[in-house]
Amino acid sequence: MADTTPKADAPKAAANTAVPAHGDHDRVAMLSLKADGTPDQFRPELLDEEAALRASKTQFVEQAVSAADVAAEAARRAEEGAPGVDPDGKQDPTIAKAQDEHEATAKAAEAAAEKAVKALS
Repeated sequence: MADTTPKADAPKAAANTAVPAHGDHDRVAMLSLKADGTPDQFRPELLDEEAALRASKTQFVEQAVSAADVAAEAARRAEEGAPGVDPDGKQDPTIAKAQDEHEATAKAAEAAAEKAVKALS
């Protein structure tokens, strides 16, 4: 059996080679994206575009809203104010602002999901 371990003096780029641009491709039910937004599959073909769009929208929305929550929580902690209900019984305005941000973030994420799926159609 051949020794496939990279040599200590070999550059790291040589340890991993790209897949040839010819040949087969990945058939997928849902996109998986790298951090830079490119598909993680090799020339992906969507098996069911409608199902992939629904799944991608859900995935993009959950990730975007989660990131918005983390940022909002950091901002709230920086202000050292706990969101909740004020003594007058009114909703804390930071809660309403967070809800509005969630809706806007979700819409933007759905649009990004549509763009990613349509790019493969």
